Amino acid sequence: MLPNSLADFAVRVPATQSLYATTSLTFSPWPVGPSLLATGAVLTAASQPRPISPRRATDSPWSNWATETIEIVDADPDWEAQGKRLCDNLQALLAPWLVARIEHVGSTAIPGLPAKPIIDLQAAVAHLDASDSMAAVLSKHDWHYVTPDLDRRPWRRFFVKVNEGHRSAHLHIMTTDSARWHQQIAFRDALRADPSTTANYAALKRSLAAEHGDDREAYSAAKYSFIQAVLNARSD
Repeated sequence: MLPNSLADFAVRVPATQSLYATTSLTFSPWPVGPSLLATGAVLTAASQPRPISPRRATDSPWSNWATETIEIVDADPDWEAQGKRLCDNLQALLAPWLVARIEHVGSTAIPGLPAKPIIDLQAAVAHLDASDSMAAVLSKHDWHYVTPDLDRRPWRRFFVKVNEGHRSAHLHIMTTDSARWHQQIAFRDALRADPSTTANYAALKRSLAAEHGDDREAYSAAKYSFIQAVLNARSD
């Protein structure tokens, strides 16, 4: 969910020939292309249909959640409670693999911050090689596994919760020695502690959503310098 180097954005494919989606605060587009998304579907690169233009998403065979435009909404006071309920539920489901408490991160974890209405969670495990076993458990609870060949982020395993055809939550499974684990918590805590920085980030998000509503890659990339500056200031 926090900055990769900008080199990660160079996917070397014309934007009109592939679809990308990002998680809240994720500066790395993950290509998605499921033609069938039954409950707990597993998304793999091999399952992708012929790529289509993001601007013709309504004509595509892809599910709505895989082609949603960026929508920034006012902060919802219930996001904190939603995050806690999801954390508690996942803490029980994933207990055999967890090595730390599940964390609510991302914009919905920051009081008063407008955001995409998607709850971001991160879970720590000792090893990522148990992802198939975790997927078997999570699939029974409407979590869709985006396999590593599709996600293209080797430092995590990624799941998307879908309700009524829309993404409602993201689960990032990582090891605690991952730099990303600590960066996402650091960015969240920095904004929680500084209303002025939160307000500046809110204004940036709304502006970029208006400019790049149909282009999640550009939206995410344009936030890179702000988030990197927050992280750098915190480490000084």
